[in-house]
Formats: sequence, structure tokens, C-alpha cells
Amino acid sequence: SSDLSGVIVILSIIGISKLEVENSFINYFSKNTEIYKGMKLIDEELGGTTPLDIILKFPERNYIIDAKVSLADWTKYEEAIKSNNEENKKLADKHLKDHTDSVRKHLFGPKGLDKKNYNKLYGIDSLKHVIVFFPADELYTITLKGDISLQNDAFKKGFIFSSPNNLNNLIAVFEQIKSEKKQIENISKIITSASK
Repeated sequence: SSDLSGVIVILSIIGISKLEVENSFINYFSKNTEIYKGMKLIDEELGGTTPLDIILKFPERNYIIDAKVSLADWTKYEEAIKSNNEENKKLADKHLKDHTDSVRKHLFGPKGLDKKNYNKLYGIDSLKHVIVFFPADELYTITLKGDISLQNDAFKKGFIFSSPNNLNNLIAVFEQIKSEKKQIENISKIITSASK
């Protein structure tokens, strides 16, 4: 069973490394929107958007990033906010609520991410929290303003939210903490060894 799992993981990794994804989804958004800019950055910096979970591999720890936040209601919200029509602007609050409900369902619904154990699923040593990636900073900010308890509820269930601007900083902080912890462990070993 373990050997079979290893073969499946290796074949999956080989298959994913050869996968090329055309990002036609980006064409649904105006070039001046935050979502378009965020996805364009992902295309240029990370080689394209995919519906797959992203695993960032570091020498001693991996980071699992879920990048499948639904944008359907968010798009309706953005269109309503930008509309000159007062009726559409009044619908913006409803679309934002629908969007935050969609994020909650993605995380906590019947088939939500909180039902999965990513460490066992992928068989990797990773941070115990999964990073939930929002592809635009505005999307991230307004989602959290639209549901002020969402981030706290998510953290309690093992999720950390991120946007394009803070993802690198978030991982840098985690790596720094891990490095400092390792230094403290080494100092403890030296002190223990010296006291013998």
C-alpha cells in the first residue's frame, strides 16, 4: 500500500510538472481590475493558474496553498459597485454576502476543506495550517470586511488567508520562525552537552 502510494505520488508529480494550463479565465475580467492583475501576476511569476492545490516545497517544510476561492459572486459584486445604476449598487451588499457565504461553504461546508487532512492526503511535512489564497488584494480585503468573523473562524479550523501582496511575507515569517526555533534547539543541545 505504501509502495503504491509512492508510485501514485511520483506519477502525479511528473504529470503535474508536464501540465500546461491556458488561463482563459483571466479574459473574463477587465484589465484594470484587481483580480485580473492578480491572475496576471500569477501567470507571469508562477507559470499560470490552475485549479490544483499548490505545494511550495522548502528543504525542511512545505506549504499547502488552496487557490480555489470562487469568484462568481465576487464578480457580480464588482460589477454592481461599478454600475451607474442605483438598483445594481443596492445589490452589491447581497452579492458580497453571497461571496462570503461561498467562501465559508468552501472552507466549512459539507465537502469543505476542513474535512480534508492535507498532510495525510499529500503525505508531506507541511505547516499545520493551509494557506487559502485570494488572487487579488482587493478581493482579500473586502471579503474580510464583508464577514468580520471569517478570518478568526478559519484560523481556528486550520486556515490562514493570503493575498498576492502578503504571501511572500507570510512564508518568509514562517521560515524565519522555523530558523530561530532550530537555532534555539541547537543552543540547547550545546548547553546540555557542555554541562555533562
